[in-house]
Amino acid sequence: MSLSSRVLVPTLSAALLLHPLTEVAYRRFLDAAHQLNVSLVLVAGPGALRDRFASEFAGVIDLPSLDLDFEDLARLTDTWLDAAATAVSAVVAGGEYTVVFADQLAARYGTAHHPLSDQNRYRHKRHMRQVFAQYGVPQPRLLHTITPETVFGPQEAAALPYPVILKPADLAGSNFVRRCDTPQDVLTHLPAILACHGSPSSGARWAGEALIEELVLGQEYSAEVVVEAGRLDRVFVTRKFVSPYPHCDETGHLLGTALETVTDAALWTALERLILAWDLQGAVLHVEFKVPAPGDVRVIEAGNRVAGEKISALLGAQRGFSLEEALLRLRLGWPVSGAQHDRARSGFLFHGIRFLFGPQEGPPVLPPQLTLLNTGGSEAFNPLPGSAPGPKHAAFRQGYVIFASNDQDASVAYLDA
Repeated sequence: MSLSSRVLVPTLSAALLLHPLTEVAYRRFLDAAHQLNVSLVLVAGPGALRDRFASEFAGVIDLPSLDLDFEDLARLTDTWLDAAATAVSAVVAGGEYTVVFADQLAARYGTAHHPLSDQNRYRHKRHMRQVFAQYGVPQPRLLHTITPETVFGPQEAAALPYPVILKPADLAGSNFVRRCDTPQDVLTHLPAILACHGSPSSGARWAGEALIEELVLGQEYSAEVVVEAGRLDRVFVTRKFVSPYPHCDETGHLLGTALETVTDAALWTALERLILAWDLQGAVLHVEFKVPAPGDVRVIEAGNRVAGEKISALLGAQRGFSLEEALLRLRLGWPVSGAQHDRARSGFLFHGIRFLFGPQEGPPVLPPQLTLLNTGGSEAFNPLPGSAPGPKHAAFRQGYVIFASNDQDASVAYLDA
C-alpha cells in the first residue's frame, strides 16, 4: 500500500509518543497521559527503557532503530494502527532526536504539528543560527561552518578570533562541545566531529558538520517555555551549573521563581523573536542562553521539545507544572490553561539537582539549609568515539541528588562545590 492510498476506519484513538530518551521522560509522559485519560502508544527503537516501560502503554510500535527514512517509519506505524483499528489523536516527540519525525507523522495523520518547511531550523544549529539572525534573535556570532568537504587547515584555523567554541551541528548533551584557545586546539578536536554520523545506541543520524562560534562569557541559564496560540504563555528560568573550560558539561541545575527576574524584558524579547523565527503556534521549548551583562541575553541554542536533565521533574516539584502534560495538550489541540498544575507543589522556593561523579559511599550529606528529596544511582554510559570527554561529562555520572531549599546562597554553594 502506498503512503498516499492508505484508508483507515478506526474504532479507537491514541496519541503516539516517539522514542523518549530517559527514564524521567517515560514516567512523566505516562503520568501526563493518565492525568488526561489519553491512550498512549509508544513508538521506539530497541533499548532497556523501552522494554521496561512497554507494558504501561496502550501499545508499542517497534522500530529497528532511528536510522530509517520517514517512508519506512510511516509504513511501520500504518501497519500497527490498521491492525489495531486505531486513529491518531496526537504525535509527540519524546526527545531530541524525534522532533522532525513527530511533525512529519502528525502531518500525515492530520493532527497538530509545526510547519514542515525547513525543519532543520529545529535541530541543525547552522540552520538555527541563520533563521535566528533573520529575526533578530540575539546569539553568538557564527564564525565558521565546516563539513568533510570544507577546506580547513592551519591557515584557516590561525585566522579565527580566539578563544572560540567548537561544537557539532546537531548533537545534544554537550558532546564534542569545547572551548578552543589556539589553532591547534581546533585542528586536534575537529576531525572527530566530522567523523561522527550516527548514534551507536539509537541509530539517530548526525550531519558530521562542525560549527565554530564566538565564546560568550557570563552566567548560563535555560528557559522552559510554553507557547500557545502563537504567543508566550509561560516562561520558567533554570540556572545551569557547568564544568570548567575547556569542557561545557552540565553538572547541576537550580530552579526557583527568584531566578526569573534576572533576565526580565531582554529574555522575553528574545523568546518572542524565536517564536516568530520558528513560526510556532503551540510548543514546549527548551532554550539555553547566557547573560554576559545585565539586559544582554544571548541564545546559545534551543530545542523544540521538553527539557532533559530532569529539569521537568524539578519544575513539577517547584511549580506543580508538567511540561509533558502541556506538550501533550498542545498536540491534542487542547488548551494548556485547562490543566490543574498546582497539585504537586512542595512549598520550597528553590529546587535543584546535582550530578555526582566518582565513587559514592553511603547516602549523600547535604548542608543543613537543603532538604533531600530524591537520589538516583549511576547513569554512566559509553562516551561517543573520539569525543574526548571531560571528567564531568554525563557519561561519567555516578548518581544524582535532588533537593529543595529556601536558601538560594546555600543552594548555589552546594551546586558550585
